[in-house]
Order: sequence, then structure tokens, then C-alpha cells
Amino acid sequence: MVELLNFFKALIQTAAGGPWDWAIGSGLAVIAAYTWATKTPGVTTLAADHVNKLQSEKLDRDGQIPANGVQQWKQGSSVVAAATLELGSGGNLFNVTGTTTISAISQVAVGGAGVQSGTIIRLVFSEALTIVHSAALILPEGENITTTAGMVLSFVKISSGWRCINRALKKEVISGLKKTETPEFAGVKITGGTPAAGKVLTSDAAGSGSWQPVSMLSGMIAMFDGDCPAGWTRFSALDGRVPQGGATYGATGGAGSHTHDVDPPATDTGTETGLTTAGCFDTTAGSLKFHKHVVDIPLFSSGSSSSWPPYLTVVFCKKD
Repeated sequence: MVELLNFFKALIQTAAGGPWDWAIGSGLAVIAAYTWATKTPGVTTLAADHVNKLQSEKLDRDGQIPANGVQQWKQGSSVVAAATLELGSGGNLFNVTGTTTISAISQVAVGGAGVQSGTIIRLVFSEALTIVHSAALILPEGENITTTAGMVLSFVKISSGWRCINRALKKEVISGLKKTETPEFAGVKITGGTPAAGKVLTSDAAGSGSWQPVSMLSGMIAMFDGDCPAGWTRFSALDGRVPQGGATYGATGGAGSHTHDVDPPATDTGTETGLTTAGCFDTTAGSLKFHKHVVDIPLFSSGSSSSWPPYLTVVFCKKD
């Protein structure tokens, strides 16, 4: 700071034949006694004149100017949405009110000064409105933006107009994901609503989701490899039976074993195998699963044979 003050002091002394006294306080340097050229000769200006003059000046210098403090950018005045949005004065951050569609942003700031390329502004929207993409107002992926209350958009000044350089959405979920891309997640956790063990996330006709228990109709019969779970009752009517489809419930039939009537064999004792009218389950003729019976010669009848194929028992349960 001192070096910068000495630079200005030497510059003014050389240009106008100084010297002048300098006052430094609270981070602000002013010329304590200086008669401005625009003032009446011989009339000394007040300290406030120096402060106002210095604050209205701009420091231009080729190269880099070290800045060791904290950058403090001023918030500008609020602006009203319009087809061509007029920038507010005195800042880089502007609140935008209203709902009028924005098709362009003015390239001239309030007061008539042109906005220099590279200037960055941020707009905070208080309501929903549409921003239209164009060559003079370039939006991400070339698509229009519909704002929401609290949305913040950043724009940088370019030669042809303005370009949106970010979309800080109020409720943005995935940043940088294109519509044509498929997201991949290592894990997903949804905490909203009333989640609980065993519930599933489902949707109603309007598309609103909610957590619901897995729904199974009362009377449904299912197989389990253990005891019936809560909400289910053991269904013993199927013990030792196989289910068969029908128009109504409850009809029963069949048996665990069966016999056949036979003609006397050609020998005193023997067996008859491959009966062409007998299947494993006493069903229609022509079954490919043949079986055999031992014939009782005096009674001219076959012995009893099981009707069951190989099986594995399961527990049938009925939904309460």
C-alpha cells in the first residue's frame, strides 16, 4: 500500500509541481491539501472532495497488480425481468424479480458504460420464468432454462453477448449429467416419507411416490421352506396332495396308490409289465412312464403300486 501511495505521489508531483501532504487512515489514502484543476484557483477543496474523487477513479496498469486482501464485490440494485434484462448499477450480483421471459441481457450497464468482455455476473431469481437460448444468450446444451425461486445463474460477458457458465440449482440432484447418459450409483438411500423394513417405493396414478408394504391378496397360497411367516397360516389341505387347476376351489380326487385288472398270465406265476393302458398316475393311455405290478394268480389281480413320482416336501401357507 505504501509503495502504491509513493507511486501516485511521485506522479502528481511530476505532473503539477507538488508536493502535497498525504493522509492515510482506515485503509484509505487521500490528498490532504490539493486544489483540483476544475475548482476555482486558490480555493482548497475539502477532504470529502478528495475521497469522492478517488473512489470514482479506476486504476489502469499493464501487467499484474498484486492483491493481498480479500476481494469484496458489491451487490447491485435489484432488476425486473424483461425481454432484454437491464443490468443494475454498482455490482456483479443482482436479484431478478418478475416472471417476464428473458431473451437477452443488456450489454450496457446502468449509466451508459459498456460491459467489458470477461465480466462475470450472477443473477438470483425470485420467481419462475423462462430464459431463452440464442446466439447472444448462450445457455448450457443450447436449451432454454426455466428458473425456480432461489435459483442462481452465473454469466460471463463475451463478444457476442453473454454465456451461462453454471447452473447452481436450488434442488439440483446430479451435476454435469447429460440427458442421454445413464447414471450409475454405488449405493442409493432414500430417506424421505415413511421408509421401513419390507416396504417398497411405489407410485400412484399422478406419479407421486410413497413407501408401501409389499401387497399380497388375502387367500394367496405360497410355498415356503420353513415355518409360515407372520401374516400367513399353515395350509394343511395340500398335505400329501398335488395342486390341480380348476374353475372353482375345493374339488379333490386321485389316490396315493392304484391297482389294475389283468387277464391270467400264460404261466402259473409271473408278472405283467408295460401295460399299454396304464400310466404312472392312472391317467390316459399312452403314458411314456411305464411301471409294473406283481400279479396275484388266485385272484387274477395286480398288486398295489404307488402313484407318486419322486418328490420333495414343502410347507404350503395361506395369506391371512
